[in-house]
Amino acid sequence: MASADTSTIATRKRMRASHTKSRHGCFACKNRKVKCDEVKPVCGSCSARGMSCDFPVDPPGPGPPRGRASAARGTGKETREPRGPSQRIVGERSAMSSAPASPHPLQFALREPSVYPTGSDTGSLNMIDLQLLSHFMAHTSKNMSLNPPKQRAWETVIPALAARVEYVMHLQLALAGLDYFYTEHVSPAGMADSHLQAVIRHHQRGLEGFRNELGSLSNENAHHVFAGALLLVAFAFASLRIRNLDELDCGNGQRQLIVARPRLDWIYLIRGLTSVLRHHWQELRLGSLRVMTQFKYATDDWQSYPQEMFHANAFPDQRSLGTGRISRFCRGACDAIVRIRAYHASISAPDLADRGTPARYGSQGQALCEQRDAIDILEQMYMRILFVARHERDDAQSGLAMQADMEEAAVMGWPETLSKGFLETLDDNDPIANFSWVVLAYLYGVFCLLDGYWFLRGAFGEEIMKINNLIHVSGIVDLDTLMQWPVSLVAV
Repeated sequence: MASADTSTIATRKRMRASHTKSRHGCFACKNRKVKCDEVKPVCGSCSARGMSCDFPVDPPGPGPPRGRASAARGTGKETREPRGPSQRIVGERSAMSSAPASPHPLQFALREPSVYPTGSDTGSLNMIDLQLLSHFMAHTSKNMSLNPPKQRAWETVIPALAARVEYVMHLQLALAGLDYFYTEHVSPAGMADSHLQAVIRHHQRGLEGFRNELGSLSNENAHHVFAGALLLVAFAFASLRIRNLDELDCGNGQRQLIVARPRLDWIYLIRGLTSVLRHHWQELRLGSLRVMTQFKYATDDWQSYPQEMFHANAFPDQRSLGTGRISRFCRGACDAIVRIRAYHASISAPDLADRGTPARYGSQGQALCEQRDAIDILEQMYMRILFVARHERDDAQSGLAMQADMEEAAVMGWPETLSKGFLETLDDNDPIANFSWVVLAYLYGVFCLLDGYWFLRGAFGEEIMKINNLIHVSGIVDLDTLMQWPVSLVAV
């Protein structure tokens, strides 16, 4: 019996020893005694932790290295490469059926250069990249917020994350490139193709890495994804000033710049970027970027006060409101909301007054419900601004201080809250769609107040004027009248 038992144990040991055990994992995973996915040059575990990753040198031999992929290929079965952090699907992400689609790169009307700058094809840094990095650290990071705690995050935390994660670095350099053009007062016609193409490629590469990370979103990489989302939002805003002008080749070596139609791709890029982080919000509120999740005036406290407190006669003194444009807004915002709601009520069916299932009213009823929700968002943003101006102002407050309070009211966040259904109403060519453009112009008026932020300055005034031209061509007199409000904000 003893010899039989000994023989059985030996057989079991031989069976266990017959399994292939890879010894090609990185040194960091071996030290931590965790399984390495052997993805080179940086394995999944090291990539998620932002650590350096070194692999042992494969011994020379006639055949390929013994890894899971090569061993499986020898069996003749269909196999997949080892999955890294950009490919693994986390269970809770696959369950988020309402998550937005992956964002797409913004479109620039530029020619493809015949020669790329040295280093751009391989991903290595070149002199343009070093110039952009220097500009971000010296200028861009210091001008992203009017609130000191948030500005410090732009100056220290985000660059530190970019130094560890490649796609965040690409997004950081892309944003720095747009700021550089603004700072140097270079027009699109005067930009070197190589410089602007470098910015666009950084944007596209960064966005590609961002999309890949969404597939493996976890508490470990949520901070990197959040930093990427912040950079993408700022880039989407800042890009409008360049992309508002389309280049035309006149055939004689000259270029003519014409104003294009209103652009919506920037909203599609922004919409839902932070919603993918909803399941990791508590982790972010405890992390290094927690200050970017905190907005002390982002409340609906205005609903507790009588509406009379926010009417025009409550803001008699222009000097206490920072700028003439903010003063104009405060004295006309309530009336503007009343007028746009009245027009919406005039085109809505009576039985749409109460919320119901929009589908029962057909496509037009669906559009009217989407517009009503957008007007609710508009009113919330307007009233937060009025609340800040009414309760936080004093005679010595500057325009920048007032705008800093608006930033704390999260009024820049309305593009993330617009529904896909509302944006789809803008694709039609009928009076309902034209009214949606007017609602959008009213929302653009919020950004016109925030000219202390370089990435918002100027572009949305141009967008309002594009919408005004579109409405004027439609020939609808009532909509022309409604457009007088946002146009008046541009004119101040």
